[in-house]
Amino acid sequence: MSVSSWWGRLRGGLDTGSDNPLLSGTKALMWASLYGLVLGAILWSLFSADDLRYLTRALPLLLLRNQDLLWLGLVLALAVFVQRRLTAPGGIPSFPPSAWWPSRSTSAWPVPAVALAVLCFVGVGTYLFHHAFALSLDEFLAEFQTAIFRDGRVMVPLSDRWNDYVGGLQPRFLYHDTDGQAWMADYRPVYAAIRAAFSLAGIEALTNAVLTALSVLLVAAVSRRLWPDRLDAPVLAAILLASSPQVLFMGMSAYAWVGHLFFNLLWLLLFLRDDRIGHGLAALVGVLAVGLHQIHAHPLFVLPFMFGLLQQRRWPLAAFYATSYTAAIALWGGWHDVATHLHAGVQLDSIAASSGWNYLYRGTANAQDFGLLSFVFMWTHLSRFVAWQNPILIVLAASCLACWPRLPPVMRQLALGCILIVVAHLIVMPNGMHGWGYRYLHGVMGSFALMATFGWIHLTSGDGPRVPIPAARWAAAVFTLATLVIAIPLRAVQVEGFVRPMAAASRHIASLDADIVLVDHLTVWFGNDLIRNDPLLGPGRPKVLGLVYLSTGQIEALCDGGDTRVVVVDYDDLAHLGVELVDAYNEDGTDELVPHLTTLRETAAALPCLQAG
Repeated sequence: MSVSSWWGRLRGGLDTGSDNPLLSGTKALMWASLYGLVLGAILWSLFSADDLRYLTRALPLLLLRNQDLLWLGLVLALAVFVQRRLTAPGGIPSFPPSAWWPSRSTSAWPVPAVALAVLCFVGVGTYLFHHAFALSLDEFLAEFQTAIFRDGRVMVPLSDRWNDYVGGLQPRFLYHDTDGQAWMADYRPVYAAIRAAFSLAGIEALTNAVLTALSVLLVAAVSRRLWPDRLDAPVLAAILLASSPQVLFMGMSAYAWVGHLFFNLLWLLLFLRDDRIGHGLAALVGVLAVGLHQIHAHPLFVLPFMFGLLQQRRWPLAAFYATSYTAAIALWGGWHDVATHLHAGVQLDSIAASSGWNYLYRGTANAQDFGLLSFVFMWTHLSRFVAWQNPILIVLAASCLACWPRLPPVMRQLALGCILIVVAHLIVMPNGMHGWGYRYLHGVMGSFALMATFGWIHLTSGDGPRVPIPAARWAAAVFTLATLVIAIPLRAVQVEGFVRPMAAASRHIASLDADIVLVDHLTVWFGNDLIRNDPLLGPGRPKVLGLVYLSTGQIEALCDGGDTRVVVVDYDDLAHLGVELVDAYNEDGTDELVPHLTTLRETAAALPCLQAG
């Protein structure tokens, strides 16, 4: 087939003017895939992989370029094939692979089996593909605070020696109480507390695997409540969520966003009870969800439901939720003040007086950089979101939105919650950096699964559009089988290959026979993420410091203490583990920073207690 004829078929598919929601959803999938491919082609033509590695903040662009284009191309081709078969005179093939796809007579009994399969796959994958490693500093700081909670503290005191080195011991996402000489993670604590509970049973690494499996059960329970007359709805929702590569591989990470998925679904299930017990428990869950790690994440999901209460003139209930969420935001906004009080017993004059305003300031300060690049990053992340889903999820969710005027209020509220999250992050945090798919939308993956379930119900119900049910089942089965057979194995290889070098490098540094390891991280791509320490700073493992975050005086003072052994680690020491080179010293020398970095390097090399790495 020539390129021109292939493009003609593609254009014909994109221009399908059918009112059939299944075809409209497939067309939306084709457009979304095409947008991602266009951006990827632009990146391929303008930048090499090394160019994007040197621009550290361009990580999402690199991931789209290197990981997602193959699958997006396959999705586009598959969508064109499915749409052409659905519109062909002969209809679907005579051997549809849809015998196993749930029908209206399917009961909900397979849901526990789906959840168990997710638990097993994600649990094994946590060790096999993700190496039980917190890849990004966001993930590591959750482990950092977990270790503090496990020790029975909310903050850890620092000795006089290490209090002055905090910037080198952990330069990012850290709260340092300089007056009280103590530190903890900067994020809100509930997710770390959950991990601490799992760690008591020795399964901290499996926290997100369990939360993911429970989320599958919850989305099925919500579906059962929304559509009690559709026996197939729970298993459909469970399959749609469980077959998402983003859901599966984010479940192998240590991201708190997996907790948001669980808490949002739990809140929705309780809210939909619409009785005193349900609303009381939903408010309690909401308080915990606000304090999970980022204050804004859960309220953006809930806000459309609050507007719904106002539209229904349910003033007492709306006031109850407004009060509970105001208290929750005040409490967790002032978490640093609360933690300082709990740690040192100091007078707590005003919750959120300092740290709450600091949280708000940091969030709004990012909005000052809003511009064209923000749209590029959001385009990238949404393309990656599409690329990390079962395509039928996108098709059915799009078909759901296509009938917006006829949507029940719950579906509109779920959709508006997704839109609010995208708009908020477009303005404030358009660059999500790490993540499998788009992690800022992970908390509403249940919303997408429920919207897709409604799309399926609308397609296959007697009062919906006249879509042949065998054709709909065939299309859903084709997309799902392609995800299971091609996408998930492909993503497993990609995730493992991406995580392995950093996991090996981090464990190599922690295993060095030294008291202090100076990481010359500017020579290693994302080398800053290798600066990791046990928050208790106990014996048995070296203290890891970032060389660039120290002064020459601090470096020279490292040998104080007699038998102190110092090792310097840079790219040359880690190259055999597969980490990528980004050499900040290969500048032209005109930048004032380069001579300073060279001075730090020379100071470290002259230490009398320096050991061979």
